[in-house]
Amino acid sequence: MLTIGWLTALAACGGTASVGSDCTRRWIQPESESVLDEQRRRGPAWHDRPTLFRAADSTARGPAIDALARFTLDGAPLFFFSPDLRQALVRDDAFGDLLAVDATRLRRGATALIGSVRPAARRSLGDLAILEVLVRSEVIQTYVHIGSELCVADPVGADGAVTIAVRGSHTYATNEVQRDPLHFTLQIDAAGSMAIIGN
Repeated sequence: MLTIGWLTALAACGGTASVGSDCTRRWIQPESESVLDEQRRRGPAWHDRPTLFRAADSTARGPAIDALARFTLDGAPLFFFSPDLRQALVRDDAFGDLLAVDATRLRRGATALIGSVRPAARRSLGDLAILEVLVRSEVIQTYVHIGSELCVADPVGADGAVTIAVRGSHTYATNEVQRDPLHFTLQIDAAGSMAIIGN
């Protein structure tokens, strides 16, 4: 759901935050649907977004993260809070530890490692869904304050190694609402290692 603040900010900086007519998928990522926003409502409030989603087995998991509830593997959620609500966790049978990366600050040509996806989870989810999981969970952070609008291309690659290009814009506020371009590529190799590259 888009908030009034997000819609107002979008209108103030030019309306639709156009990302081009050749997009195969368009995603809007508002702050109001973030893991941080949910955690602040549920538990001892974090100061900022998580920098690590630790891979955890079922004995270490607390409540599922509602904002990510639609992302499942074998019918069970992928993302959880720790029982004390102080950490963000991901299922260890789907991913390894995931390091959060701020795509808005990634320089052109710079590479940032994220972590790995397990082979069975990759087969079940598919590469586009993995990218969406990383964006929606904010493992790949696509905005600073307000939100982002993204254009996602089809995956390109062979033999288990793929790249997926993402471009768009993110909206933020300093003394006034501003919008900056955002361009990066997700790279998943044949072994499941994941990184993003600034474009």
